[in-house]
Amino acid sequence: MNKRKSKTERKEKTEARRTPRRAALHSTPTRPAAQHGRLGRHLVALSSAALIVLVGCGAPAPEERLAAASVALEDTAGDLTTVNVYIQETQTKLSELEERRRQLRNEVRTLEERVAARATDVALFRAIQTALLDEPTLREAALTAQVEDAEVTLSGSVTSPEQEARALAIARDVAGVAAVNSRIRVDSPASAGRVDS
Repeated sequence: MNKRKSKTERKEKTEARRTPRRAALHSTPTRPAAQHGRLGRHLVALSSAALIVLVGCGAPAPEERLAAASVALEDTAGDLTTVNVYIQETQTKLSELEERRRQLRNEVRTLEERVAARATDVALFRAIQTALLDEPTLREAALTAQVEDAEVTLSGSVTSPEQEARALAIARDVAGVAAVNSRIRVDSPASAGRVDS
């Protein structure tokens, strides 16, 4: 009777251990052990050795050995499932990090281009303003320049169309200018000196 109790108890323990393993096996896809490299080969070797030891002991009955071997095999399969899940999670995280790295590189490149463009625009603005101020025929003109993406817009007022043409020519002659737009107003000398009250 004691042997039957112990066999029954062993069967219950075996079933209790199998149930969570089976749930884990059915919830996650498995891959062949060969795809896991060295770790998978070691787990298969260990499970094979465990089976040989269990079968070769000779003390337990064949049913018990088979049940124990089945449990050991399920344990190994559960371990492989855990390794598979870990590998998949790691690969997913690695892919996400690689994508984020690409995004950050693109953002840095875009920011560098903007900084270079802004620096170029500021340099063009200074060069144009200096050239306009140094031109003797434009001393009495009230001109300003705006530069965006190497495109210059001159605005303000001059007293003659010749002054306007000269200001536009000066802006075009500055190296790096892509285009020049005019918002210059030509005022007659009499209206330029008159103050409205």
